[in-house]
Amino acid sequence: MVPGHITETYKSLVAISIELLKILALINGGAAIATLSYFGANRANVIDPAGMKLALMVYASGVLFVPLAFLMAYFTQFALFNEEKGVWQQKGYHMIWVALGTAFVVASVVCFFAATWIAAFAT
Repeated sequence: MVPGHITETYKSLVAISIELLKILALINGGAAIATLSYFGANRANVIDPAGMKLALMVYASGVLFVPLAFLMAYFTQFALFNEEKGVWQQKGYHMIWVALGTAFVVASVVCFFAATWIAAFAT
């Protein structure tokens, strides 16, 4: 193995994860804005205004899950630091935060698709 390879791989994984979180916030937030624009311009043609409102709330939930996932990333790094320094005797504690962060990322993606589905049938 090339010296420094593990460190560089780790750094690239952190950068990729940050970009993923940015993309999730962008697609959910952008979709919410697009839904608001469509609803405002075509209010008379919308079959189910309550469905559009629900879609907006689900998009907003998707946006909310992004900083929660980012917070879990912070807790993961904090746990890894403490495990490496020997502050915490139990190894693997960081996997709790990894699992929670992954769940928030998946929830954000699910919110995007669910809200898109709801909005499609509200028009």
